Parts: sequence; C-alpha cells; structure tokens
Amino acid sequence: MTIKRIQEKELLEGLDAAKAHADELAKPTPEELEPLERLKGSVKRYDRPFESVWDDYFDSSERVTGDYLEDRDQSKDG
Repeated sequence: MTIKRIQEKELLEGLDAAKAHADELAKPTPEELEPLERLKGSVKRYDRPFESVWDDYFDSSERVTGDYLEDRDQSKDG
C-alpha cells in the first residue's frame, strides 16, 4: 500500500495574498499565539484592554500644578 503525500503545490492551490494564512491550514498552538491572543475570552474588554485607562488619564482634571512642584522643591523651568 502506497501513501500519497501531500505536495506543496496542492497546499498552495487556491491561496492568494488575501487568503494565505497558516491558521487556515492548521490550528496554531498556544505557544504560537501572542500573549493577548492567548487570553481571548478569559479577560474583560479583550479587544481594547487599556482603552478606559487612557481615557481616564487624559480626561482627568488632575494635572500637575505649580503648588505640587513647589512642594517637591522643583520649579516648572527645569
């Protein structure tokens, strides 16, 4: 009994630049995935985990004031 081996040509048949992804041929192992990709489904707000953190920081009215810098014996000049 002979075993027919899959040829590279057969694997690449029908693939183009838009469809040539390795995950279509085989399921990637956890070691091959990026760290956040491994956590998909197990953490809240996976798609943009830091979005609210940055919004809170930039929308905050708490800024460094001159009083704070004076308390630390620093000036705004340097």
